[in-house]
Amino acid sequence: MRRILTGLALAATVLTTSGAAHGEGVVAPEAGQVVRLSTGGAPVGVLKGDRLFALLIDEEKAAEWVVVPDGDHVRFAVRGTNNVITAPNEEARTQAVVRPDATDKSLWQIRELGEDGGEGAPVTKLESGYYTIEQDGNVLGRSRVEDYSLLPKRVYSRTDNPRATWTIEVTG
Repeated sequence: MRRILTGLALAATVLTTSGAAHGEGVVAPEAGQVVRLSTGGAPVGVLKGDRLFALLIDEEKAAEWVVVPDGDHVRFAVRGTNNVITAPNEEARTQAVVRPDATDKSLWQIRELGEDGGEGAPVTKLESGYYTIEQDGNVLGRSRVEDYSLLPKRVYSRTDNPRATWTIEVTG
């Protein structure tokens, strides 16, 4: 119960510190939705301290995420913590990190998959399905080129894969 309250406290803090600076037009999904995130068929989790990885095996290490709306964007917080998926810098192919952050670097937009690979509309009601997750036109996801091992795969805040698709499963 304490973890849930901590996560809700983060949501309140993020919403009050960030305000609705991005809230022009589109409304983000509901606050507090618990989701499971997968990219390239593999659920994601936090390894090596604060790094975001897609877990091809060891799926029990995958995190549960709480959707924290902020205007027309969201933050993904590890359930029971104040750690959110963050783009650590503006460089291409930078691995996403998961840590406390209330800046724009942790704001993401969930988009529907567009027709013929085009840009889809921002999501206003989050349901289980397939989406892209982006920040200022940069897509969150795995690389197009990876080794063939079963080792965890890095998730980049600015991937080279413009069609990186996410499976978002709403679990609560």
